[in-house]
Amino acid sequence: MMIDDAIARSIAILDRLAKIASLIADVSFNNNKVHFRSHKLRKIHEKLRMPETQKLVDLSKDELFDLLIAYRDGWNHEKLAYSKIAGLPPIDGYTDTTGQEVRIQGDEWTGSYLLALVKSVYDRVVEALHETSIICDQRIPND
Repeated sequence: MMIDDAIARSIAILDRLAKIASLIADVSFNNNKVHFRSHKLRKIHEKLRMPETQKLVDLSKDELFDLLIAYRDGWNHEKLAYSKIAGLPPIDGYTDTTGQEVRIQGDEWTGSYLLALVKSVYDRVVEALHETSIICDQRIPND
């Protein structure tokens, strides 16, 4: 649960950084929602044309970022990823058309794998924060 929360909150931070960049670029989106996704960041980059906005686009297109998004969006619950540190293995099941109970056991993810996921999302947050701070420094007047 802690790992789920750490990944979800980190992605939320990335979404907030994308929102900041969109405000600086004066780019708006339908329903005013800005997420840290390449298609949105590309529009921001087209407006600002900065190396830092290109770096944000690149970060959002990273395969690992896609994995983190999938994890956050429920992959761990749908696929039942299991870590020994989480307690008993989750088991899901369903009743098939014959009325037979079918149990599904999920993949086992080691503690070190889950820690690597958290570290990788943390690294992306730090990198995106660095790029966004440069964008702010260069585009927001100091008055």
